[in-house]
Amino acid sequence: MKKIFWGLALLAFIFTFENGFAFENNKKSNFMWIKKSFPNSSNTHINNVEGFEANTSKDFPNCIKLGSLPTQRIRQGRATQEVNGIVRSENYGIFDCYLFNKNLDIDVWLGISEIAENGKKQTRIFFKNDDTKSYRYYFQESSGWIFVTTDVNIRSDNEPDSKFFYRKVSAIELLEAEDLLKYFKSIDFSSKSAKIYKIINNKLLPND
Repeated sequence: MKKIFWGLALLAFIFTFENGFAFENNKKSNFMWIKKSFPNSSNTHINNVEGFEANTSKDFPNCIKLGSLPTQRIRQGRATQEVNGIVRSENYGIFDCYLFNKNLDIDVWLGISEIAENGKKQTRIFFKNDDTKSYRYYFQESSGWIFVTTDVNIRSDNEPDSKFFYRKVSAIELLEAEDLLKYFKSIDFSSKSAKIYKIINNKLLPND
């Protein structure tokens, strides 16, 4: 199962779920909208980023926890990776730091990651983080929905220290995963007119 769900480093309204997470509208003055592409030297791999870079370190709480800040400071938006002109992954939501092969990287902290390889599509929903674990739902046609946890800082499925755990979802979790997928896909994270969101204590709070 770990081989199927391989690790890939990359780059207001109320909706309450049982496990809870939070978005709250924030002023745009602390953020800068960007739309950039970063090809490698041979142009075979291109990373495309659209969304909002944060100007202050407080917008990256897990980066602060890990003692550093990423070079690319996208906090909210959409990041895609193209390989030879084909979209291999698409990540959208709220971003923060984690460790990949012991190096600092930035990826979806709360949101969705969709990965395509060899004609197969995987969907990952990152829906909760606490002091020790990252909580997710994964979907692939061959296996259906599964519930996944890893270490909150070492989030790659294949790294020994990630403490990767998975099991089939319960009936209630299946409904929650489907609702979360619809919910995240309904949010505009990346356009220039998008609202700015932040996460607060894994609970959903209204914008005052």
